[in-house]
Amino acid sequence: MFIKNRILVVTAWVLLLVCLLAMGYSNIIHHEFLQWDDAAYVLDNPHIKQLSFASLQWAFLDYYFYNWHPMTWLVYMIEYHWWGENALFFKLINLTIHLANSCVIAFLTIRIGGIYIARDRLQSSSDSNSLLISSFFVGALFAIHPQHVESVVWISELKDQLSGLFYFLAMVAYLEYHRLTVKKIFWRNLFVTFFMLSLLSKASAVTLPPILVLMDLLLLKRVTLSKRIFLDIFSLVKEKTVYFIMSFCAVALTFFAQPTQSLEKTGLATRIVNGCEAILHYWTGFFLPLDLSPFYPFSATSMDIGVSSLYPVAIVGVMLVIALASMARKHNEYSFAFFFFLISILPVIGFIKVGQQSAADRYTYIPMAMVYVGIGLLLCGVLQRCYGKTNKNIVIYLSLSLILVFNLWQTRLYVPVWKNDTTLWSRVNLLYPNQVTTAYMNLGNIEFSHASYDSAMEYYEQALMIDASHIQTLRNKALTLEKKGLLQQSMVTYQLLIDSNEDSVVALRKGAEGFERLGKYELAVRYYSRALQLAPHSNNLLYKSAYSEHLYGSHNRALEKVNLLIARVSAHKEGRLLRVVLLLELGNIKQGLELLSVLKAEYPQDKKILDAFKKVQKEMKNRNSLVRG
Repeated sequence: MFIKNRILVVTAWVLLLVCLLAMGYSNIIHHEFLQWDDAAYVLDNPHIKQLSFASLQWAFLDYYFYNWHPMTWLVYMIEYHWWGENALFFKLINLTIHLANSCVIAFLTIRIGGIYIARDRLQSSSDSNSLLISSFFVGALFAIHPQHVESVVWISELKDQLSGLFYFLAMVAYLEYHRLTVKKIFWRNLFVTFFMLSLLSKASAVTLPPILVLMDLLLLKRVTLSKRIFLDIFSLVKEKTVYFIMSFCAVALTFFAQPTQSLEKTGLATRIVNGCEAILHYWTGFFLPLDLSPFYPFSATSMDIGVSSLYPVAIVGVMLVIALASMARKHNEYSFAFFFFLISILPVIGFIKVGQQSAADRYTYIPMAMVYVGIGLLLCGVLQRCYGKTNKNIVIYLSLSLILVFNLWQTRLYVPVWKNDTTLWSRVNLLYPNQVTTAYMNLGNIEFSHASYDSAMEYYEQALMIDASHIQTLRNKALTLEKKGLLQQSMVTYQLLIDSNEDSVVALRKGAEGFERLGKYELAVRYYSRALQLAPHSNNLLYKSAYSEHLYGSHNRALEKVNLLIARVSAHKEGRLLRVVLLLELGNIKQGLELLSVLKAEYPQDKKILDAFKKVQKEMKNRNSLVRG
């Protein structure tokens, strides 16, 4: 099969890709924003709702919702500016970027395949056509694979799409830099730009520098077996020092933004076993994408370490041996795909941080990319061997079509799961009944939002049967009891929340907030103070602690805390207003009025400040009238 007009063929393939994506993802027209991260990222995020210098400054200089990815925030700002709170358009942007990523993966297949064909023999038209067909198949498979549904339809995973796009483009630029003898500075600068944009989109791009070293070794063959091999490898690493430093900075920023868990809580053995199980889960999901879930709980094998826990570790070990053996047999393209996966999956595999979830399909978006390329190169070899054999070619093309149809069908079945919070968490409970606390809690939250408090309580009780000390569920249960007017039971639940998680800042803060709402200011003061001891640098806790002291009537202690807060953050508006209130309570009316006048000048439209100013003026007028009388 000869392909002559390649521009026409590529155009037709891209249009076919658009049609496949339209068939697989057509259900997104009925989708909504999810409370799971979408609300925090978009709906309840005031910073993305305006395009201004202040919002850009926030994106680059502040942490928000445990993340630092300014490029992602910038795109959210643009999306919100154009479409407001229209979930469909947010998802269409994700889908468009995914289409672009699929095209880049196809191009990477051509570029990497070209390296091996050129190395082994002169490239013929059959080689070229086989590689082009293989790349088309790889791009289409990447586009419609069910493992990518989570990254595409979940609005909060825009960062996956953006980071992936710039990551893959950086790889293309790096290959072009070493492949071409002209415009080398252009390609090097383009690589640096794409790498920076990838880091600014999501910190998982920190794996790119070691991937470049891997490309040098296995793809570009910049090191040969000799006595100087280790010195040569060291020189390759040294050559990329700037990129490693950039990655280190991104890791540091992410470390400060993300809360971490101690090894003692989960156990190193649990992390290792779970990491190996996650690797097997991702590879199984790639070849047989059935029963995919938005949430995967830990298995008994990883939580209860025993002899059976050795099986996933042993299987991963065998995979590693096969990859090394593949290198020995000069099949570096397949070894590259496996080691690319291992390196790029490391930040999210669970060795560093483990939460309630053992794995997530969105984590495969970049790591599995070179597996697609490896399959494309394997297919290219098969097509070359079957060149001119019509019967075999028919079987191959029919098999490829069936693979695409199967994956397209599974994607079409899985996309509706992400329609809303109810469909999402119902799917988790269907696959993992009585296992996932978060699923029952979130279904309870949905009932709570509809004021169905009895139904919400049923879900919260089910969640607590799985994890009796679950912080968010206990807090939500207590809040529901508040709404039902069962205040004594609510107080007991808040106390249980704190007693079950006495070393948790989050539990202490949520318990203190509950006691404050219930008017138990002494308890609120006590637990805010304890939380502040555990997190002394938290400005938010310092303000809340000062405010609770004020409500309790300890105005002097409250003033000490609020003065410390303002010394840390001089522009803290709420803290400055609280200081005014405290000064007025303590009888220092003149100073309080002066500070309030300054606040009014800075925030002329702030209703709280205006109301406070009017109230003070009225009190001053009444006091002057009494004096004159």
